[in-house]
Amino acid sequence: MKDNVRRSHAIFETSLTRLEAHHNGRLQETEKQRLKVRKEYAPLIARLALESRSLRDLIIYGLLRFDV
Repeated sequence: MKDNVRRSHAIFETSLTRLEAHHNGRLQETEKQRLKVRKEYAPLIARLALESRSLRDLIIYGLLRFDV
């Protein structure tokens, strides 16, 4: 009986260790993706948003000329 309990406990500990390693790997991958979004995609989207707003303003208000 004790051997069965020890064996089951060892298997359970091994499973928990593997699960923890898998979970940590997924967390690291998620962190990499988050950093990539913050460093690469967010600035690109912000620039495109500004350009589209500028184009919209140009269409609505036309080209403003200041003759001095």
